[in-house]
Amino acid sequence: MCKKWWIAGLVLLVFGGSLVAQNNNTLTVKIENIQLQQGEIFVTLTSDSTQFPGMQFDDKFFKRKKVEAKTMTITFQGLPDGNYAFAVFQDLNGNDSMDYKKFGIPAEPFAFSNNALRKFDPPHFKQAKFLVKGGKNQEHTVQMVYHKPKGNTGNKQ
Repeated sequence: MCKKWWIAGLVLLVFGGSLVAQNNNTLTVKIENIQLQQGEIFVTLTSDSTQFPGMQFDDKFFKRKKVEAKTMTITFQGLPDGNYAFAVFQDLNGNDSMDYKKFGIPAEPFAFSNNALRKFDPPHFKQAKFLVKGGKNQEHTVQMVYHKPKGNTGNKQ
């Protein structure tokens, strides 16, 4: 009888420990190339491909932080295992939303996980997704993208 309890305890420890790890992932998003030192950075994270790249303002999967440097980090903790993708934008005018120019061109700096980009549309979830698993800490670095106003010359940013 004692042997059965010992085995049951070991099974519970192994499987119970893995269940805890499934919700103990940490993701750090490192945002580089912040050229304008104003406004706030918004980061939304999702595991739902139908919600990407939308800007859902859920406490667990949404963070905002005042721009304070050319490189910033934002951390999400307690994430369940799964595939995720995130979208970042810099709210320059304080209206809490991404602004667009003609033809849907972003008027404010932005980035996506995996630095995924498409020519005329936001990337698809499958381009930006990455796996979070096993109670590990992960760091993903993205570069902010800026569109210069029409009429500006010089290198494309």
